[in-house]
Amino acid sequence: MDPGTSPPPAVDGANAAPRARRQYRVLIGLALIACAAFASLLVWGTVRPAAEPGETDTLLDAAPDFALTTYDGDLIKLSDLHGKVVLLDFWATWCPPCIAEAPELRAVYEAYRDRDVEFIGVNVWGDSPEKARDFLERHGLEYPNGPDENGRITIDYGVLRIPEKYLIDGDGFVAKKYMSSIDRVTLSAALDELLAP
Repeated sequence: MDPGTSPPPAVDGANAAPRARRQYRVLIGLALIACAAFASLLVWGTVRPAAEPGETDTLLDAAPDFALTTYDGDLIKLSDLHGKVVLLDFWATWCPPCIAEAPELRAVYEAYRDRDVEFIGVNVWGDSPEKARDFLERHGLEYPNGPDENGRITIDYGVLRIPEKYLIDGDGFVAKKYMSSIDRVTLSAALDELLAP
């Protein structure tokens, strides 16, 4: 060996295994922190209160068409409902505001079901069909409901939190967007406005 060269450092086999375990624990810890942060954002976005329960935005953009297979096995296409006012409701069984507003939606649907109005419920974000059907039966929601199985409807409508609702006029345009739970007075007034000649 050249006298001016240092020997290569010895590999300490005893220290390699604990070092690898520490690195593994750090990676697991970072992954858990990331999962917890994501879950917190999801819960915060779902349950945080809106400024006002009837908060709306007037949009007047064409509503994206979609096809939805309901829990009863029927196929609904938005484009087939042209001429009717449609309430499109995005919900989940584990969402507290969705539970709170269920009686309001049921009451308004029963009052308007014989007019040119249709409600469509879109179940999102992982509910099992059994849980969703139980939710609908428990709250007496008889209007068409089905799962957004591949998330396409949720993405097309830009849903960020639930409950989120869209009122679509008879010409297929989004007239109002509700990013919170809604009461029967507010929803009835909006339907009357859209049904007026």
